[in-house]
Amino acid sequence: MIRAFLALTPPPETAQTLAELAERIGEGRPVPAANMHLTLAFLGDRRPAELEELALDLDGRALPAFDLRIEGLGAFGPPARPRSVHALARPDPALRRLRAAARSAAAAIGAPLAQERFVPHLTLARFSASRPAGPGLARFLAQSAGLRLPPFRVAAFSLMRSTLSAAGARYDEMARFALSPPAHVGEALGEDEG
Repeated sequence: MIRAFLALTPPPETAQTLAELAERIGEGRPVPAANMHLTLAFLGDRRPAELEELALDLDGRALPAFDLRIEGLGAFGPPARPRSVHALARPDPALRRLRAAARSAAAAIGAPLAQERFVPHLTLARFSASRPAGPGLARFLAQSAGLRLPPFRVAAFSLMRSTLSAAGARYDEMARFALSPPAHVGEALGEDEG
């Protein structure tokens, strides 16, 4: 069995900026730049044949590339004991379509996703009973509340393997799915060039 998920990854410079931001929290377990991602669908433990079927399904879909904007911060869990803190991705119709395609492909292999509100985000740090959030997190959230990073082009997304260990998670790309360049306005309207 392979623990897998579908995700998009930011370019290296954005991942590095987010990792540096995570280090500034000073609490919990910061996410390293190499692990920065936005989860589209967590698939759980799947057989290799299921993941091959999912890859074939997603490879045949025509989904448009789009620009993603990172704006603001959030946390999951109760305010007094959050489980994680994250950078928020601004909602976008193309991102919602990509998420819907991921949900559809997951359901097709028998891995339907829970009906929960999709909060597009990139986790910065995680907290646990042994490493809970303290007053440093509140300071960080207050100081960084206006976070806005330059937008970046999302031209692909990936099927990822997650390997858990005492040292933390390691993510490896198993397959990459290119997104289509947006159509030229004239082409989209069926106009001839020239």
